[in-house]
Amino acid sequence: MSTDRKPGGYGTAALVALVLLAGGSVWGYLYWRKERIKRNELNATAALKVIVMAETDFRSNDRDENRVNDFWTGDVAGLYFLVPLRGAPTPIKLIERALAEADPTRPGARPFQGYWFRAMDTDDVGDPYRTDTGGDGSTGAKDRNCSKFGFCAYPADYPRSGRWTYIVNEGNTILKRDSGGKPILRFPRDPNLKEDYTGGHE
Repeated sequence: MSTDRKPGGYGTAALVALVLLAGGSVWGYLYWRKERIKRNELNATAALKVIVMAETDFRSNDRDENRVNDFWTGDVAGLYFLVPLRGAPTPIKLIERALAEADPTRPGARPFQGYWFRAMDTDDVGDPYRTDTGGDGSTGAKDRNCSKFGFCAYPADYPRSGRWTYIVNEGNTILKRDSGGKPILRFPRDPNLKEDYTGGHE
């Protein structure tokens, strides 16, 4: 019995198998990437809510011990690394360190689950978030505000790590916009909210 095979006898079947395998791999990668982006975006909004809770704690419990009920608006990292003006020289640690280190304004920053996190510069009427609240031991330091704050989360590798940029202020409503991966440092005026922004979980 002859065991000879015709040259290329399995060529078509092998080619089809390779095409199917490649197609499956591409589909699998695209699905994984889509799910990773979705997870990163959900984590970004969750992290902003953590920051809001930290700000509430900071103000209501005078975590910096400056004897003024004010918010910390200097940066994101300070919500972990800031040391109170009195007592033991221990950081306040109101957020986790990995989130604090995702503040690109600090040396050695690295993204937190695909996103950067920054304190915003100005509110919806253009007033700075960073002011001198006149607290004991912190006079002259423009990194607090008695009534307002704003924070932004934006993709570290747009659009591969995320598409949406998120913002939140003291009202605790998260809004999102595709800013091309750039940070939003001024909270938008009300007309712009309707035209350019949507809710963070839509």
